[in-house]
Amino acid sequence: MRLETRRATRLYLWVPAAILGPLGIYVVVAGTDWGRMDWGKWDWVALLVPSTALLLPPVLYLLTLPRYLRNHIPSNLPGPAGLNPGPFLLVLSVALYLPLMIWMAEESFRSLKLLRAVPLVLALWIFCACANQWLRGESPVPGAENRGPSRLLHRCLKMTSWFTPPPVLLLLGAILLAYSPWADYGAIGLLNGQETWITAEYGLGHDISAARIILKYLGPFGYGGSLLLAACTLVLLLVSKFSAGRLRIFRAAKVLGVATVFLAICSISDLYFSWLTFLTADSLPALRWIFFLLFFLHWLVPVFLAVSAKNGNQGAGRTQLALRTAVAFYTPLLLFDLAMTSFFLADAFFPCLFVGLQLLAWGYLQLAMLPQASQPGD
Repeated sequence: MRLETRRATRLYLWVPAAILGPLGIYVVVAGTDWGRMDWGKWDWVALLVPSTALLLPPVLYLLTLPRYLRNHIPSNLPGPAGLNPGPFLLVLSVALYLPLMIWMAEESFRSLKLLRAVPLVLALWIFCACANQWLRGESPVPGAENRGPSRLLHRCLKMTSWFTPPPVLLLLGAILLAYSPWADYGAIGLLNGQETWITAEYGLGHDISAARIILKYLGPFGYGGSLLLAACTLVLLLVSKFSAGRLRIFRAAKVLGVATVFLAICSISDLYFSWLTFLTADSLPALRWIFFLLFFLHWLVPVFLAVSAKNGNQGAGRTQLALRTAVAFYTPLLLFDLAMTSFFLADAFFPCLFVGLQLLAWGYLQLAMLPQASQPGD
């Protein structure tokens, strides 16, 4: 990795860590009335949610994810020993979001709560398997020093990836999105403008009129666009006969992939900062404008990465590095959103919409990360 590329990659991770970390400390200290808390159930929730949302991302940005991005070395150069980390740190970081997911599932639907949370836990595991591939880049196998449990964990993740290739992820995502209108009658109201998008009413749009106007139209646009992308993906899968090699050579797959990833990023950013606004609006109302600004700034990162990849001279390697950096940048936000999605388990509409769109985006990302040597007949 060239020096300027390494510095740019660090910047994309260090800047959000420097912002979210202090914000997390401020929210936990200033937003919690320590003198009045008796540390009952809801007091622990009031501490767990902002800590997970704002204090865990710096851990991933500074301690976990950079280790994987550092292994981006040109194929004609030998990599130093120990550069390729095992998957243990990645899986451990993802597992830190499980307590919040289970807690939210318990509050939203007490009966059979663990069974209802199983699909979301599986989504976390599938993400681990995908991220283990994406972040490793050209070095898919852990180093020789990573033996025992780490190597066994890597094999489990690799087997999961074998069972969930890009066509399977695309199919699962399209099925969930196609089911979402049937999961809730209000879905049709969102598309025709009769219903208000949830974050425009309770999230960023609750106290900020500009955000309310934007999200009022962005939410239904994203939902309608997701349904359209799911339908196009099903057609593309049939045309390609569910072959990842054939899918890769279709220009339409690249266009659909870019559109899907864009909507997935919009959904991740919208939900993440809306949850933060909702949770701190009463105790720290001034933070809502900071979250609103960060909401827009998180839209600009893919633009900067795309410009960086286009202006680079490393071909497909530069493009894949940009994709991997984007994955690292949005991973903490995505993990928090998946954990909080368990709050909506009593109604299948939102979990189907959010998880379906993310699976669709993961499928296209997996497709973009396939080795260039893949042929149509693969």
